[in-house]
Amino acid sequence: MRPGMNAILGPTGSGKTSLLDVLANRKDQKGLKSGQVLLNGQLVDSNFNLQSAYVVQDDILMGMLTVKENLEFSANLRLPKKLYTFEEKQQKVNKVIDELGLKDCANTKLAPSCSYSTRYECEPYNNPSDFFLDVINEAIPPSNETSNPEVVIISQTALDPGGEKNLLAHHFQQSKYYDYIEKELKSLSVPNVSKSSSKIKSSYATPFWYQLYIVCGRTIKNLCRNPQTSVAQVFLMLLFGILNGLIYYQMPHTMPEAFQNRHEKASGYYRTSAYFLSKILADVIPNRIIPVLSFAAISYFMMGLKQDVVPFFLFCLTLSLTSLSAVSLAFLVSASVNTVAVANALISIPYVFMMVFGGFLVNVNKMLQWLAWLKWISIFRYAFNALIINELKGQIFYLNSTK
Repeated sequence: MRPGMNAILGPTGSGKTSLLDVLANRKDQKGLKSGQVLLNGQLVDSNFNLQSAYVVQDDILMGMLTVKENLEFSANLRLPKKLYTFEEKQQKVNKVIDELGLKDCANTKLAPSCSYSTRYECEPYNNPSDFFLDVINEAIPPSNETSNPEVVIISQTALDPGGEKNLLAHHFQQSKYYDYIEKELKSLSVPNVSKSSSKIKSSYATPFWYQLYIVCGRTIKNLCRNPQTSVAQVFLMLLFGILNGLIYYQMPHTMPEAFQNRHEKASGYYRTSAYFLSKILADVIPNRIIPVLSFAAISYFMMGLKQDVVPFFLFCLTLSLTSLSAVSLAFLVSASVNTVAVANALISIPYVFMMVFGGFLVNVNKMLQWLAWLKWISIFRYAFNALIINELKGQIFYLNSTK
């Protein structure tokens, strides 16, 4: 692409934004089947984002912050701390607000009417040599869909007012952002492009601790102005704390049944294995089958799973066997040790490993080979696979969602 304004044209869904992401080095290069991205004949490396700017079409700014605070956040992180004082950064932000006509909404929460202007002006603080804008021209009429310039790339030199007035330039000049962008591009342009001038920055404009301070400050502001999440977390923990306390309220230090089975075991009534199996067998119907059927009768049909008798009972059977296996493991550990603390520690270890290697938290196929074998001892993995096979086997999928 030549220095100046370049446009990527095409209808909706044709991959304009994806191509722009590749050119801006925002996609993993390993995912490219062929081709290379070069900047003045040199491969673009991972630090390209430090010298370029990218305005996305999505609203990515924090809505709980004001327009001025969003601009200050960008200025604080992108203007070097050694070259600009706090007052100088404030002056730049105030100047931008004046030029964009955002005085009326500068100290109010971000609104859709000024969102794009704010997103655009958050980018040029690092003095970029390449400027990527996704769907910058909002003034284009929707009549000609095939030639709608959805994506605009502005790079290095300013627009030439006396150049050829094609469709893109015509609509772009009618955009409400044209005058300001043209002025900004003139301040960013360089007369000659050379390898030395296009050298990619290798470090951030501000040190790590300063970035941490600024980002933490923004996060705290956002939390203070949107406290619902934090309040909900505290309320939830209080509720569970009270519920847990009521369930185990004034729990005695002795267990009558434990004294009973220890006495019977010591007196030679039965073996530990017999007691263990009896607990499992007697526990099946009242505590495993009936609750699972109640759970499945509600959730299975609400989730819209296969409306058939056999898959439903296979669903119930899988959940029952999973529950029984988990309880049996707990019984096995409790029958093997004499101390409650040791039993709690021992039972938590296999459950954590089984959850991790169950298949729905971590992709076991991408794990280290010497760890992958642990998936075979996970109760949840077998249940997870059984439920997937039960639901997906025999299903027909169409590429066209209208079928």
